[in-house]
This record gives sequence, C-alpha cells and structure tokens, in this order.
Amino acid sequence: MCLALHRFLCVPRDFEGIRHRVHLFMLGASHERAPLAIRERLAFNGDDLTSGLQALSSIAHEGVILSTCNRTEIYALFDDPAGRQHLRDLVCATCDLPPDLLDEASDEREGRNAIHHLLRVASGLDSVVLGEPQILTQVQFALAAAREAKIAGPVLTRLCHEALRTGKLARTRTGIARNRLSIAHAGIDLAARWLDGLSGRHVVVVGAGEIGGLTARILRNSGVADLVITNRTLARAEALAHDTGGRAVPFNTLRAEIADADAVFVGATPPGYLIDLALVGERALPLIAVDLSVPRAIDPETANHPLVRLFTVDDLQDVTAAQREKYGHEVRQAETLVAAATDTFSDWWRTREVVPTIAALRERAETIRESEVQRTLRRLHHLSDRDRNQVEALSVAIVNKLLHDPITALKADSQHGTHEDAALVIRRLFGVEGQ
Repeated sequence: MCLALHRFLCVPRDFEGIRHRVHLFMLGASHERAPLAIRERLAFNGDDLTSGLQALSSIAHEGVILSTCNRTEIYALFDDPAGRQHLRDLVCATCDLPPDLLDEASDEREGRNAIHHLLRVASGLDSVVLGEPQILTQVQFALAAAREAKIAGPVLTRLCHEALRTGKLARTRTGIARNRLSIAHAGIDLAARWLDGLSGRHVVVVGAGEIGGLTARILRNSGVADLVITNRTLARAEALAHDTGGRAVPFNTLRAEIADADAVFVGATPPGYLIDLALVGERALPLIAVDLSVPRAIDPETANHPLVRLFTVDDLQDVTAAQREKYGHEVRQAETLVAAATDTFSDWWRTREVVPTIAALRERAETIRESEVQRTLRRLHHLSDRDRNQVEALSVAIVNKLLHDPITALKADSQHGTHEDAALVIRRLFGVEGQ
C-alpha cells in the first residue's frame, strides 16, 4: 500500500474556491456487499491506518476511518461535491483496488444518510452479530486515531460522540444487549457444533489483543481441557493466560501446539499469514481452524488439508441470523432511538452551516454602524458623554432590530434544510458575499 499511497500524496490538490456549504460523505465496504477478499484489501490496521489518515487529510477538512473485521468506512467532510470522487480515488490508490471492484463492493452515503448509518453501526444494528458491544470500542479507537492525526475536527468529533452516546442508549433502553454475542462467540459456537462440544478439548488461541482476549475468556467457561494461548509478545500471552486459566507458550512453538489440537482460533492482524499448510503439517486428528481476523491470518490454502476445516468471519452469518430474528422487537425500538438521534444531530449540523452567514452579516452591520456613529459624533462636539453613550446604544438597538428577522428566518430555514437559498439572498442583499 505504501508505494501507491506515496504516488497519491504527490498529486497536488486544489483547495481554492472554498465555500461555506459542507458535504459529508461516507464510503465503505461491509459484510453486506463486500466479500472477505475485498474487505481485507480495504482494511486499515496499524501503519496503514496512520498512512490512510494522512492521505485523507490531504483532500478533506475532516475525516475518520472506521476499520473492523466486517467493515471499513471512511467519513469525510468536503467543501465541494467533487469530494465524493476524491474519496474514491484515495481508496483506489491507497488500497490498490481497481475502480470497478470498488463499485461492486462499496456503499456510498451522503449527509443525513451518512449520519444515520454511523449511528446504526454504533448501535450494533448493522453488525453480523446484533448489538455486539465491540463496535463501540472500535468507534472510540477510530476517533482517537483521527484526533492523533489531527484530522478529527468539530463536526466528525461531535458525530462520533453522538454515535457512541446513541450506541450506549440503544443497549440500555432496548433488549438488543441481551443477545450477548460477539464474533468470538459465533466462532466458538460454530467450532463446538463441528466438534460436538468443546468439553475436554485441546484448543489454541493465537493473539492476545481484543479478539484473542475475548475468545480466550469465552473458552474459559466452555469446559476446554487445555487452553493454550500464544502471541508474538509472550508477556501479553502470559497475562491473558493468567486471567483465563490457560497456558501461555512462545509463538515459535505454534506448530507443535497445533499438531494435536482439536481447534485453533486466530484473532490477530499481522502482516502475512500466521498459519499455512506447511505449519499444519501432517496430522492424524481433524482440526477446526477459525480465522477471526481481517486481513486473514490463516492462509486459505489451509482448507485443502484433508483433516482441516477452515472457517472465516464470513462463515459466521448463518450462526447469528436466527438471533437477529429473535430480537425483532428490540431492533425496532433501537431503530427509533437512532432516528431521533439522527434528527438531533442533523438539526445541529444545519444550524452550524448558517453560522458563517450570520457572523458575516453581523460583522458587516457592525462595521457600518460603528463608522456612521463615529462620523456623526465627530460633528456633535457639544454632546455630553452620557448623550454620546445614548447615541451609541440607539445605533446598536436599531441594528439588532433590523437583523433580528433575517437571522431568525435563516435559523428556522436551517431546521428544514432550506437555508441555502436564503443564505445566498441575505449575503447578496447585505453585501457580504465575499466574507
């Protein structure tokens, strides 16, 4: 990705002609439309996330990249509708993805639709696993990374905070949190079906991060006889093993541990594959391999081994579909909360769009008022300080009275999304087009 990204960053960007109208675009790919092979090419992890945010800052005023095992979504603010194409060009360049493949796999949203989508995502309504809580942590991480890259401005910062607030509200005021499932739960349930239960089994967990840690904690209560945890950093594996009653082993012993394991779960996102056909080697026992990583950490060719049954995150949707139907009433309640929160944020955003016009109008009026008052007072030398203050106060009152109706009307129009024409008329009538 780095070479393509370097070429993209070297292309000059034209920021002239900036207008006050702001466009919010979302370009993303999720499990709904994009196969795993495309999603892993679009994933932004580690250094790729840093580079991606850097590239985004070269074309957008604000931006956030949300990248999880089931989705990659980029939210960005532009002054020009052409920002939509700039965003597509960026993704194609940084992810080395042909435009036609991006068209097939991606989803685009603008304005209110983008706002509504992020709030649904944070509420767990668009997840493979209904209501899964990990997405809240992932939204927090996306915002923190954007802040560190200095591209999370006031609009997207507030939007992410609203998404987090709405997501928490959906889980406390509806029953979707009772689902208590996650990608890790679904993967373990799938393995248990194929093994006729995990009780007494030898299971290996690769990775001690968020997904690996959650997997190990769930397995702790599943009756596994030997829970083995490995990680490139042994200290992290040891800490997780201590918490879960497992056994930590060095990463270079993975081949030996897998040799007689019944199941292996991988929840890590390193560069390249951690497990392949060579590492699986010759074996006498069947092995269930569950890859919970995006990009994948188990070579797909491993599925060609006669005794290996390989599953990826895309195989988990059948496991979770029944749960979504079961919680239909709770989903409808959560959708109502999301719709209300979308209205609230959209109203704030539209009001914010008229602030530059209101500020320019007030500045123009104040400049004229002050100039005329000073010119008049220079001719009225006989006035006392008290009288001069009264003239000043009178001029302020007249200006406020004159501005009250157009400003009130502009704010009212902003609530209905019809403020653009009114703002243009006000700027022309009051001579503030260039401010």
